[in-house]
Amino acid sequence: IYSLVSQQSSALKLDGDHAKDKLLFRNGVIWDFASNSHYKARPEHRLGLAAGCDFDPWMPPPDLPDVFDMICEWLRNPDVAKLGVEGSDLGREIIEVLVALSKSGCELLEKMLLILETWTKVLFMGRNFSQTAAPVFGIIAVNNLYGPSGAAKDTVSKLLFSMLGDYAMVLDGDKVLSSSSSGPSLEQWCQGKRMVVGTEIGDKKSLNFSFLKLGGAGRSAGAAKGSHEALQNWSSHTSFWFTSNHLVPFWQDDAMSQKVNLWTFDRIFDAEPIGFQEQATDFVRRINQGEFHGQMQWLVFGMARTLHRRVNPANRLLPRPAEMSDAVACLRKETNARPEKLMVFICKYCAPCSRSEGTGIVLFKAAVARFLGCLSEEVGGYMARRKGLPAEGESRGASATEKAKGRAVVMKRPDGSVTALQITPEGVQRFCQTESIPDLQWENKVVDPLAEKVQKVFGA
Repeated sequence: IYSLVSQQSSALKLDGDHAKDKLLFRNGVIWDFASNSHYKARPEHRLGLAAGCDFDPWMPPPDLPDVFDMICEWLRNPDVAKLGVEGSDLGREIIEVLVALSKSGCELLEKMLLILETWTKVLFMGRNFSQTAAPVFGIIAVNNLYGPSGAAKDTVSKLLFSMLGDYAMVLDGDKVLSSSSSGPSLEQWCQGKRMVVGTEIGDKKSLNFSFLKLGGAGRSAGAAKGSHEALQNWSSHTSFWFTSNHLVPFWQDDAMSQKVNLWTFDRIFDAEPIGFQEQATDFVRRINQGEFHGQMQWLVFGMARTLHRRVNPANRLLPRPAEMSDAVACLRKETNARPEKLMVFICKYCAPCSRSEGTGIVLFKAAVARFLGCLSEEVGGYMARRKGLPAEGESRGASATEKAKGRAVVMKRPDGSVTALQITPEGVQRFCQTESIPDLQWENKVVDPLAEKVQKVFGA
């Protein structure tokens, strides 16, 4: 018997790569994104996870045109699509159909317009909903919903989250921070999930950027293991959705900003007029009760047609709404200016010195971070972009003392010689906690004999 069993091919892993084009619903129906059809689930499909609702998509009135065909036609012309759906004749026809659909029973569209404010954003959000539910299309999938408390960030993500059921999960912000080392790894949490919501990422927090290879870099292979288990390789199906009241530090390089969609929520829904908060609370209650599951299914299934290569040839959703592109470009510009601002800090608040008196690399990065208004973890990247400024500093060698241990920040001069750097008293007062710097003894400072004026040392 064992011999016969061993000759049989092993069963496919539950919810593996074979399942990324399928979505199993609670009543045993599968929606197949590859064939744009549905059928009953069978054991050989090897699906273990299920959505949080029955398969029952909302059906639009038969007399209205197919709005998704119109959207695909609009997207095939990039010059027209980048103007936004409000900026072209075809776009305005699409809006007319969307308004008619919202009046014909698809209240979801009306609610999304109320929160997102423009139809261009509504369509882009719908496409992001679809690429999250359908990892088969391999679209880069990271969304950052940013705004004050009460701006409906979580409400928008809840629309999809509640529909996906087992395919979705919420992680506390600490779980996606680089400093979080306890408990299961991010890879373990994300295995088998299509939507991972990282809630309330705090101000000035550094992320565990392994999420890029799991969700933002084309959903590539991952590896993880549980307790007392061997390491398992698996292909990620995960799309990340981050909500925060603060800007998340995605913008430290150009590649990062191309992969993250920044959604800015400006309206606060507990403001005047009196009674509006009750309406917003009622919307959340209705989402939790599943009133919008059918309409979400219609939107997700239809928008999947806009993800095909013939409509969206890139590996990320294009075009972004204009205001989103402008906001990201502004953040990228600010981030790229930081290496130059780093040199301003060095010229104004540092002086060349011997290695025995050089400022420690950790303290230097903390001071620069305060000057630039960024994370100390980011400073190393800016140092690396300046030739002759090692991001990890250099050893003090034989010049190390009890008060000056560890690696010192150094910089190479234009003539090839190297000098250590020490933060000046003014820099210490403005950007450092002086009680934590016992090695700064400016009264007895011995300047490196090879040092020149700061302007010459750090000149071109």
